Amino acid sequence: MKWSNRVATEALRPIYELLKETLLRDSVHLYMDETTMPMLVPGNGKTIRTYKLCILRDERHFGGNQPPVAVYISSKSRGMGVIHDILAGVNAIVQTDAFSAYG
Repeated sequence: MKWSNRVATEALRPIYELLKETLLRDSVHLYMDETTMPMLVPGNGKTIRTYKLCILRDERHFGGNQPPVAVYISSKSRGMGVIHDILAGVNAIVQTDAFSAYG
């Protein structure tokens, strides 16, 4: 089998999804932030603005027993709807910066 980025991505997707699900379900305290990232548009050599949202758990300073982990989520937007969809059902304290979409 010839490996490509797409094949590798699909092969690792179940592990990523389990990690993200476990992080959001089992954490007491999370950090969340986002940043812009240019993405190359196939075929025309131009880039568009996309976002990487990072969710981090590191409870070592709070006496937690869960291992540190970070999950990155790609998105075309960093709007409130995207953030609220990601955090739906999360019962953790989520620490963020003052960006209004987290409100």
